Parts: sequence; structure tokens; C-alpha cells
Amino acid sequence: MVKSLNEQGLLDPGLHEFTLEEVGDTFGRARSSDKRPQLFAFLEKLYKHAISTGIVSHIVVDGSFVTDKAIPGDIDLILVVDQEMLENPDLTPYQLNLLSRHRAKKLYPFDILVASEGSTEYQEYVRYYSQIKQDPSIEKGLIRIECAN
Repeated sequence: MVKSLNEQGLLDPGLHEFTLEEVGDTFGRARSSDKRPQLFAFLEKLYKHAISTGIVSHIVVDGSFVTDKAIPGDIDLILVVDQEMLENPDLTPYQLNLLSRHRAKKLYPFDILVASEGSTEYQEYVRYYSQIKQDPSIEKGLIRIECAN
């Protein structure tokens, strides 16, 4: 079920389960510009890339895209993978294009962090993205998209 935004134009604190289709319906439609559909098209491309690698369990989505801003500036992501994959020296170039921050930035206009589920890094990234930059004492919600094949 798609969550509605609160009076501040944000998701309530916590991780909210969305399908990619629900993200598109809720946040990917044009309002006063075509920025939302453009960002969503890149998110959809990244999602398909993540599924095809077979190593991403889910994606956590943040950024002004996940607010009621008419013209969002960006999408921030956490790609969640098994710890074994982060330490695997035999990843393919296709997989590395997604997991390497430098390589991924060339393909997608996002800030992308990579962590394993439950790790200290994952918890730190979620905590960081849950903060409002102008007032870190206020928490906002994030989107979690499952990457099942």
C-alpha cells in the first residue's frame, strides 16, 4: 500500500515498502516540470540493472524525489547486497558498474552508497538519509524496494 506524505511533505519516519510501480505512481509523475519522470526513468533503469546483476537484495531510496517538492533535485540510494558480494574479487564489470560509486555515477545521476544488510555502514547510511539536512533532529521516512528476480 502506498503511504501518503505527512503535512511536511515527507514520509513518516521509518522504511516504507514500495514496489517500483508504486514509486512511479507516487513520485514519478510530472507536476510543474518533467524532472520527476526523468529521475524515475533513471531509477527504473538502475532497478533493472540491480535485478539483472543478481546481487542486490533491495534498494533504499531517498532524496528530494521522495518528497512533495514540485521539482526535485535528486535521488539518493543505498544498494543493499550480501557481505560476501562486497568482498568478492570475481565480480563482473557489469556488477562493478553498479557497486562502484565512481562507475555508477557515470551511468546514473544519483548518489549511491553500498552496504550489506544489518551492517554498521547500512545502519549509518539509513540514519544519515533519514535526517533533514536543515534540521538533523527531524526524521523522515525512506523507501525500500525489493529486488527479487
